[in-house]
Amino acid sequence: MEERVREALEEALARYNAFRAPEAVAELVELDGDVAKVKITGSFCKTCGVYDYMEDLLGYIEGEILEFEPISAGFLVHYRLRPKEEG
Repeated sequence: MEERVREALEEALARYNAFRAPEAVAELVELDGDVAKVKITGSFCKTCGVYDYMEDLLGYIEGEILEFEPISAGFLVHYRLRPKEEG
């Protein structure tokens, strides 16, 4: 299961970055089972609508945001993920 989640997440990150970079760039920090820690950095406005940048990744993979924390260059977002069902 974790391999399916990793593959789906890597594809989702590539699609996200193709659409959002350089304003926002998402990078996998850690994957533990179905929980991923993703660093989102960039020049995006960190005071208005920042949650949208976190939610946008969920347009490419099913899941939910568990929590997020500010870091020096952006945010570390914890997601619980499920690969999108085929069909």
